[in-house]
Amino acid sequence: MSAAEVELVDAAAVGYQALLELARAHRRPDLTCEHCAATLFQPTSLGDGATYCRACVPKVPRPVGREVGFGKATNKTLEQLSEAWFPAGSAAARLRQDGNAHFAAGRFAEAAAVYSDAIEHRADAVLLCNRSAARLRLQDADGALRDACLALHLSEPSGRMWAKALFRLGSALNATGARPANALVALAMVAAWSRVHREPLDSTLRALREAAATFARAASLAADPTAPTLSLPALVAALREGGALESAGDAREYMPADVAESFALELAAARERADNARRISAETVIASRECVECPLCVEQLHEPTAIPCGHVLCRSCLSRALDQAFDMPPRCPLCRDDLAPFLTWLNVRARAEAARTRRLHSHGALQLAVCRELQSLLAHHMPVEAAARAAQVRAGEAAAGEADDGDGGGGVSARAPTATIPVFICSVALPGVRCPLHVFEPRYRLMMRRCIDSGRREFGMAPSQELGFGTTLLIDEFTQLPDGRARIATTGARRFRVLEWGNKDGYSTARVEWINDAPLADADATCAAELGRALRAQLDTLLEPVGASRGLGVIEAQLGPIPDDDALLPFWASFLTARNSVELQLALAFGNELRTSPLARLRLLLQVMSRAIAA
Repeated sequence: MSAAEVELVDAAAVGYQALLELARAHRRPDLTCEHCAATLFQPTSLGDGATYCRACVPKVPRPVGREVGFGKATNKTLEQLSEAWFPAGSAAARLRQDGNAHFAAGRFAEAAAVYSDAIEHRADAVLLCNRSAARLRLQDADGALRDACLALHLSEPSGRMWAKALFRLGSALNATGARPANALVALAMVAAWSRVHREPLDSTLRALREAAATFARAASLAADPTAPTLSLPALVAALREGGALESAGDAREYMPADVAESFALELAAARERADNARRISAETVIASRECVECPLCVEQLHEPTAIPCGHVLCRSCLSRALDQAFDMPPRCPLCRDDLAPFLTWLNVRARAEAARTRRLHSHGALQLAVCRELQSLLAHHMPVEAAARAAQVRAGEAAAGEADDGDGGGGVSARAPTATIPVFICSVALPGVRCPLHVFEPRYRLMMRRCIDSGRREFGMAPSQELGFGTTLLIDEFTQLPDGRARIATTGARRFRVLEWGNKDGYSTARVEWINDAPLADADATCAAELGRALRAQLDTLLEPVGASRGLGVIEAQLGPIPDDDALLPFWASFLTARNSVELQLALAFGNELRTSPLARLRLLLQVMSRAIAA
């Protein structure tokens, strides 16, 4: 761009920012595309919860989730609602697509006629902009100008359609040669909009340069009655203040009085048609309640979430369906569409989010995007039902939290002497020792997701219910596999004794009391430190044949770092004893005389290690 063009666009950007602040208070009309702002036609949702016309998806910069199928299938729920709530808008949208096909084929007269038919159903800015473009190709500059003005009046300030209407207005003004200052202002605002939203500028700049040339010619004509106001500095100043924009879109500025009067009547009629097409009766909303029911829980959708095949479920229901799917690979619970690529994509996003926030994320509810359009419709048109459904879900989540966590559901408290925790019945786990897990049973998938999504990251593990003891594990890493299984890296944390067993959704829970070591007197603490040094020396001796440092590195890769805490050292070292290691570990962690005495554990391990070295 030339220096003058840059100055003009910079000034327009200042005025545009002021408009943008005002426009943020406006609510986007129901069931309109987030790209073209027209009534949704073949609505499709992407992985970030945005909804577009299916034909608009290729025009969206970086559409989220398209690589796993989002954007191909129509959103079944929104498609039903669009037909039920806005039949006129849906009919207009279908005709718009027919008109676009004629326009793309160069049949501009046919395109204009089809757009006119669509406008009779529902006048909106998109149709008027499209008809303006068709009329301009047919050399009907006055008709194109009229449609552009109508579109500008019907579009939301600062939005994409507002920019498109301004572009059509500037193009029509260029074609008529009337009001070159208005054309220049309109196209400068479009350029500013494109720059702010990082949209391509090529076609806008071509039209802007044409308008600038027309403006320069008009300014050079001394006989032109508008010459005193035709100066670039004056336009720049007006754009910075925002006032020039109002005149750019005001038909009365460049239409004869009689034409302006008929334009006002046409605008009023268009607005009335648009309002009528968007009016929804209470009876229509009530009649369409089945459209917004989740097919799994048969309740009104809460946090509606679309999947690539186009089906919509409650976010929590979808999470449960993925957890409890026995299929390999998992499939949509309705159409049986393969969801393996979708789950892989969710897992990649979860890992990226975990790296960004330093928090664990699963494929569960935190990673499933809510369909914004459907959520807005439910909140706006069914507020009472939506509030009741949200309260119902919160109550269920609270009950689940209480069942999984006796200290209030907000995390397993280190201070409370007892708690209720989920328990994985599997094998022996010990504090300070790594424990890799491969989770494939649906009930345990559900349990792990709840642990991660709740932020607790802690669950219990016990070799059996009969033993009555176990150890909690902290989740360090969580990797979701495409078929729904998961690889989980955990580290042992705290030991517990089971007071009472329970069950929730197929997995075990337990009310537990924590096992804590008895405090050591000063003399005992000194003795424990000496025993710890002796045990570490024995470990070096045991590993000497393979090289102490090399052998320790291999073992630490499996068991985790050797503990600095002497009280935990026997648990870690017990995995290096070949004979009766499980019995030894159970005795160390839960034996009557050993479970609260670090000294007793250290003495026992020294004896066991001495025998192992001697052998």
